[in-house]
Amino acid sequence: MDKSFNEIVQHIFTQQRELYSSKFNNISLSLKSLIDFNPCFAEKIIEDIENLKVIENQLSEEGIFENPRIKLIDIPEILKVKIRDLRTHHVGKLIFVKGKIVTISTRGLEVESITYECPNCGTLASIDQLGEKVREPDFCFICKFRTSRIRGFNILRKSMIDAQDIEVRDLQQKEEFGLFQPVRVILKEDLCDTEFDPLIRDGREIEIIGTAREIPRHIKKGDSVYLELVIVANNIFPSMISK
Repeated sequence: MDKSFNEIVQHIFTQQRELYSSKFNNISLSLKSLIDFNPCFAEKIIEDIENLKVIENQLSEEGIFENPRIKLIDIPEILKVKIRDLRTHHVGKLIFVKGKIVTISTRGLEVESITYECPNCGTLASIDQLGEKVREPDFCFICKFRTSRIRGFNILRKSMIDAQDIEVRDLQQKEEFGLFQPVRVILKEDLCDTEFDPLIRDGREIEIIGTAREIPRHIKKGDSVYLELVIVANNIFPSMISK
């Protein structure tokens, strides 16, 4: 662990204990402050938000916070994207969008990951579940076992989380162009809590910090598969601008 990373952990977070929510083990992190303090690591988070897990793990290991979840706030305007402008080059990157909720799904459970066991050698593999079809290992990395019609990998456990989908469209849409297609936003864990009920309502204008993802959606016409562009939310707020 390099010195600059330890400085991020100690300097930023130990001085922001008041931003820690014990209910959800959340810590609010200003991205603008991180850019000023360590622009290189901030850029890594912008390119791949999964890098936040490195900090979360370090905070937990050092006993600063228990199983923390970092929620980003104070996002630079340069990361703002209009929903209608979302494209494949945004996939995997941190984005900031503003929109109006047009559809809300019911809360449910989502399989976040499944741990499989190789029936040949007992090797374990945890597979993140994305999209609507269960993902299984292609083969065992140790013994090279592959699934057949007769024999497959054993499911040891499933990691479940609360999840909810909403659809959001741009706040302003010019009538001459008609209504633009809304984007699906995936809310997980604490963002599905009843605490957010006043915010998650039809017609509410919200701001979303999250990551653009492409997930497969399977349809019944043959074996056709297409990718859907969605936003996996890290944090949501009421919109500061109501127009």
